[in-house]
This record gives sequence, structure tokens and C-alpha cells, in this order.
Amino acid sequence: LDRYIYSWNDVFDKWVATEKLKVHTPQMCMAADSANKLFITGGTDGDILFFTVGSKLVPLRRMECSSEWLCDLLFLDELGQLITCAADGKVGAWDVEWDQENGDLTFQVRTVKDAHDRSIKTQVAYSSKGRMLFSIGYGHDVLCWNPFIVSQTHTLKGHDKLLAQIHTIKKSYEVISGDISGKIIVWDARTLSPLQSIGGLDSHYPVGMLNTFTFGPHNNHLITVGKKFCVFTRTHKDDVPSFESPMFQVLYSDTQHCIVTVTKSRVFVWHAVSGELQASYA
Repeated sequence: LDRYIYSWNDVFDKWVATEKLKVHTPQMCMAADSANKLFITGGTDGDILFFTVGSKLVPLRRMECSSEWLCDLLFLDELGQLITCAADGKVGAWDVEWDQENGDLTFQVRTVKDAHDRSIKTQVAYSSKGRMLFSIGYGHDVLCWNPFIVSQTHTLKGHDKLLAQIHTIKKSYEVISGDISGKIIVWDARTLSPLQSIGGLDSHYPVGMLNTFTFGPHNNHLITVGKKFCVFTRTHKDDVPSFESPMFQVLYSDTQHCIVTVTKSRVFVWHAVSGELQASYA
């Protein structure tokens, strides 16, 4: 909120601020066009600032985008589009073209959609593997968009509290959403169905009030920050029992909230919400 933008360099495993640039209004979100080496920020005045990235940040252009506070920006490299989210709940798609030789920047609206109720928590995420755009706002539902024509296609329902964050995993079909109660749902971008639910009140490890979360792809850690600081680790395939014979029956117990799978020689009991193996009987 001090209206400064800082540049940082990694010097001997230590982050050092190398540049400090003052702008006209507080900047609330940022994105990067890696192909054209453009740094993009969105401010409380609804304007977008473009900078060229080199040895220094060089202000390039200021463009009007919204009459409301900008909440989130996302640049889709493969489509050359900038996706914007504003506090009025609108999601916009903009074509960005940068002619480095002539120094010409073209910023043209493709579409702006009324997506959510007014909220400064409006966010957007993109699954490059599933070729699908996801957005959240003031509400319980995750909206799915076709990024090529920026048209809403589906609504994901599963949360009963206000959503706090949406996140996609690179080189994966998984999409993660979390609400303020600490409930986190992992979705499949191909089928748009839930794969797993963790951290909620009925979980073995309730997160409590959730502010934000992130996913570390290198160590497969899901880290939540809120009332508690929690780390969830993905279970490797080697840790999951394999079925040595065909599965004969699958049963669900609504009283125990578990799923029972029966093979020729073993019976497995799974937690219906988290998918964790609870017991195995020979």
C-alpha cells in the first residue's frame, strides 16, 4: 500500500532488493508475460501498468481496465491474453501485443463478463493441462470458463462456506479450491469432479479458519495458512495397497463415513471424505 514496487535478485541464496520504483496508486496484483518480458500490475484505481523487464524495471504504458479495484491478474502465454478480475466481480479477457522493435503496445478488450458478486477476493486460475479457466468470488461456487472464447461452461459445487483461494498445479489436471472454514477440495479439470476433500471439520486433520494456501510441486506439499499452519503431503502410489485380484464389491457406510472394497483375499476400509486407507483385513 506504500505505492512502491520492488525488484529482487537471488544473491548467494539470499534475496536482495535491487530496485525500488514508486507508482501513482497502490498495486494489488501482478502478472508476467514471459515471452515478451513484460511485468504487469493492477491497482486500486482499476488501471493496469506495463513494465519492460531487463536490468531495470522500465515503465511502458498505463491502460484503463476497470472502474473498480483490480483483485487479480493472470497472463496466458499460450493465448497471448491477460485475464483480469475486479472488485465488482467482473472477469475480463484482453489481447496484448508488444512490438519490441517499434515500441508499440496494443491492449484491447476481448470480453468482460459479470461473473461474481462484489468482492475483493475475486481470483482466477488456469489449468494449461486441462485447457480450462477457473474463477472464484464472494460465494461458494467455482466457475469454469472456456479460455478460448471466455464463456462460462460449468459451476463446481462442494463448498458451503465462502471461498478463499483457487489454485492450479502445473503439468497436472488437478485444481485446488479452499474456503474460509479450512475445507479444501481437489478437482479433476478433465471431468470437473472432486478427487479428494481434506482439511474440513469432518477431516482427520481440520485446518480451521483458512486465509490462503499454496502448493509446492517439487515436494508435493500443500501448505495452508490461517488459524493453523498445516502441511499436507501427497501419498505416493507405492504407499497405496494394490489389489492382487479383481474387486468383487464396493460398499458405502453413511454412518461410519467410509467405503469398503472387497477383493478375493482382502477387505479395505477407506475414509469417504479424505480417501485415506483406514484398515485392511486378510
